[in-house]
Amino acid sequence: MKKAKKIPPKRGRGRPTKYTPEVLDKMAADLIRWFKKPGSLWLKDFALARGFHWSQFTDLAERSPEFSKALKVAKDMQESKLFRMGLSKKHSTSMAIFALKNVSGWRDKSEITGADGKPLLESIKVTIVNGP
Repeated sequence: MKKAKKIPPKRGRGRPTKYTPEVLDKMAADLIRWFKKPGSLWLKDFALARGFHWSQFTDLAERSPEFSKALKVAKDMQESKLFRMGLSKKHSTSMAIFALKNVSGWRDKSEITGADGKPLLESIKVTIVNGP
């Protein structure tokens, strides 16, 4: 059996990141400010406008608690905007529902219990009747 190859510890080499905590804090403030604008609806638009792929954008949230918090607030703002958009009748309600299901995790609920969580049926009585 082969021995696992040891990976040497990092020595601080390589290109330094341009996304310092200060830069990420500023981006967090920009995100909230951008999302408060009336036409701002899609978080991916904010990421793409800054040259990020969405997965990169979420990786940055893991590096900065401030940016992570701003991203969560922006997602809540997005959900609220989509919900109000669906109620407004100015936009397609179906589109708002579709978007909420895809970006906010909304789901159609199917109830399989009766009222207050009780079973739908207590029992079923079957009577077998023989023919004439």
